[in-house]
Formats: sequence, structure tokens, C-alpha cells
Amino acid sequence: DRIQSHNRDRQVLVSSFNPIALRRARRHLTQSTPLGILRAQGWLQYSYLFSSSAADHPHHAMVNEAYMAWAKQRGYRVHVWTVDEPAEAQRLAALGVHGIITNKPDLIRASLNK
Repeated sequence: DRIQSHNRDRQVLVSSFNPIALRRARRHLTQSTPLGILRAQGWLQYSYLFSSSAADHPHHAMVNEAYMAWAKQRGYRVHVWTVDEPAEAQRLAALGVHGIITNKPDLIRASLNK
């Protein structure tokens, strides 16, 4: 309700590791509010099968050219987590990720602005 009451439904991306939580959240959000699924290697790697998300948030180690092609084919925006090393951020930016989740935003931003 807060997202809608502040007219932020297109500016917020609701994300979770849990596809069931995303389904529940969808019931309380407008269709214009995008959902994103967080994924790691292992069983969470396949959690996208259980959600209808607009964005994919894989662990950064999962992302390569083939992964980006897969995501593009499905229309996913790719936001990787958690990237705290400048060289890794540069590699991912070169692959075309849409966003980087980090604990060191100043360091990562500076490395990408070189």
C-alpha cells in the first residue's frame, strides 16, 4: 500500500530469494511493480522457474556471456550480487548487467567511472 500511495510502483523493484514470497507480494502490488528473484548456485539456481519476475538477481559468479544471452532472450534485467571487487564489477559491466548490488558503492562506482 505504501508503494502505491506514494506513486512509486514503477520505481521500486521487490526482490526475494523466496518465489513464494514474491507470489504473495504480487497480490498486494500493482502489475506495474516489477518483481526480481535472487538466485545462487545450487537449488536456488532454478528458483526462477517458480516466479514470474521481471528481473533476475544471480550471484555474480553465475554470470557469463551465455547467462546474459539467456536472460536477454527472456527479457530479464540482470542485477548481480554481492560484488565488492572492482575487477569483478568491471567484468560484469562489460557483460552488460543492468545493476550491481554491493557493500562498497563508492569503490565500485569509482572503478566503473574510470
